[in-house]
Amino acid sequence: MEEKWLTEDWGILIGPLPEGWREQAREQGAPRRTRKIKDPGQLPRYILMHVGPGLSLSLAQAVARAAQCGLPKISDVALMER
Repeated sequence: MEEKWLTEDWGILIGPLPEGWREQAREQGAPRRTRKIKDPGQLPRYILMHVGPGLSLSLAQAVARAAQCGLPKISDVALMER
């Protein structure tokens, strides 16, 4: 049950981010312990799952839904720490 705004429209959603934002995320330590999250570009998707339009999901629900959409399965605590 993939959401269109998490797949097809993803380029539009990240378009306004500044050039080099992935590198800045790495420098700031966002993708800690990159065992599962290899690309800092995946982190905003988890956040949108948590606060996205009409969702208001708990962190546990957000990571579960993200896993259903093909993102790496992480714990709610791991998402909170990032």
